[in-house]
Amino acid sequence: KCSKGVLQRSTVAAEVSMGQSCCVVPGEEEVWVVATCNSESSGKASEDGCKLQQMFEADQAAQPTLLPLRVKAKEQNVDCKKSSANLECSRESSQAEQNLLQAAAPQVEGGLDDWLKKWCTAEVLAAFAKASSQDTAVKSLAIALNWRQKHRAVLTGAKAPCWQGDMRVVARAGSGHPVIFMSMAHQPPASNSASIIEHMAAVLEAACQHMNRGAWGFDVVCDCRGFQLSKNLDPRPAIAAMEMLKHAYRGRLRRALVVSAPYAFNGLWHVVKGLLPKPTQEKILFVAVKEAKLEIEKSYGCAAQKVLNLLNHPQDKSSWKFPSELVD
Repeated sequence: KCSKGVLQRSTVAAEVSMGQSCCVVPGEEEVWVVATCNSESSGKASEDGCKLQQMFEADQAAQPTLLPLRVKAKEQNVDCKKSSANLECSRESSQAEQNLLQAAAPQVEGGLDDWLKKWCTAEVLAAFAKASSQDTAVKSLAIALNWRQKHRAVLTGAKAPCWQGDMRVVARAGSGHPVIFMSMAHQPPASNSASIIEHMAAVLEAACQHMNRGAWGFDVVCDCRGFQLSKNLDPRPAIAAMEMLKHAYRGRLRRALVVSAPYAFNGLWHVVKGLLPKPTQEKILFVAVKEAKLEIEKSYGCAAQKVLNLLNHPQDKSSWKFPSELVD
């Protein structure tokens, strides 16, 4: 970099030391810099130059002083070697993910079409590749692909579910993670398990469509106040929800806040939580209302107030928009 009489070797990231002569030790490269102070310069070489300027100020008025810097040449290649290693690792990961998809494809009913292939991005396949074994990864991916095939009409919007309750995407955190909210107080008196499953599928798919800023997953806030065991005797919706998180939306759950869960709800949770991988179980937090509000205020940024309003005040059912209230 050359600016106002200052010459810097900005591309050298290795540690440098001031030299006393033009002699270069084998394995090192010598770089000459101008020992002139400049407020815009940065780096160790510039700082040393500024100190030396005070010593040679008289000479500087006539001509800048060139000083040698010794740079260990072998250290110059460290970043390049790291970059090459990362690139090689990336290639190996990409190949492993493609092998995973090829292994799962024969297990997909009807085969892989363009719609299913489009869903199999590198990020999606990487989530399955993190499974405990190759067989587990292949099986889980095949289950997810068959599930998407079965629910294609709902996932693409060709079919609108018979909406059950108030589960929907209501906001997006400052981190780019969409927030799904649901209140157990708004469960319909007589619900249909198939309709509940389609409702959940549409909402989870919408949440994935609304992620931005590099976010990979979504958050869930479940307000359990008003929970009635009589409306939850059929375990199929709860089991289906666990299966979605385990396969079709593997790795997508960033965190779930289960707010003010009664003892009866805890019993249902203990029945179905074993369907989830341990890491996913640990993302589901049972909290009191006060704890939930503190966590929401801390984590959701500008979206916090919207979610807090849903926790604090009765909802106007006419304002519900399914599967999402986000406009983008």
